[in-house]
Amino acid sequence: MLTHLVKPVISKKYNLKSNEFLEKYESEAAKNWIENNSINYDKIKFDEAKKKGPRAYRESISNEKDIVKFDDFFFKRTFKYIFENPIDFATHITKKSIHITLLNPFHIYSDNKFKSGEIYYTSEKHDQLVPYRIFYTFVIYLISCIGLIVMIKEKNYKLLFFIISSLFFFFAPISWIGNTRNFVPCLIFISFLFSFGLTKVLEIKKKY
Repeated sequence: MLTHLVKPVISKKYNLKSNEFLEKYESEAAKNWIENNSINYDKIKFDEAKKKGPRAYRESISNEKDIVKFDDFFFKRTFKYIFENPIDFATHITKKSIHITLLNPFHIYSDNKFKSGEIYYTSEKHDQLVPYRIFYTFVIYLISCIGLIVMIKEKNYKLLFFIISSLFFFFAPISWIGNTRNFVPCLIFISFLFSFGLTKVLEIKKKY
């Protein structure tokens, strides 16, 4: 959460450079915590951890119990950021949660054509494919919505409850990351709605 949630929100709010938040501010917090709490550490790793982020300082700690304390410190620190900036985090989470639902049928294509995701996401090709992704997503969700209506009309509540609860189970913990590939487990359950919807569409087509 510190890396994928707090870092982008706080960096944007205070206009910090890409890794400045972790490499400067959180590194300093990690260093001070270790020194102030008299934690045993590997001096070589500790000295090398400067400006590398809190994870590097964590790896320098010798005792497993102290590592747990270190993690607890950053866990509380993470939520402190969130509670102090609720609007900023709510806005960020909402945007990422919407973005993650945008389907990407070109994922394999981009993996084969570009050396890394970072290069692809900043490329012109990424922008060119977005309209096609929106149209594709619209068609899939439209048919799935028809399937939802069909299930409600047929009073297939048990299966519907299983689908909706499973969707929420997989969506809620990772929606704030915003990476569309993390949405893939949800597609398994959306496929149930899609199948009901597609069956209905084919029945209507056959009828007319």
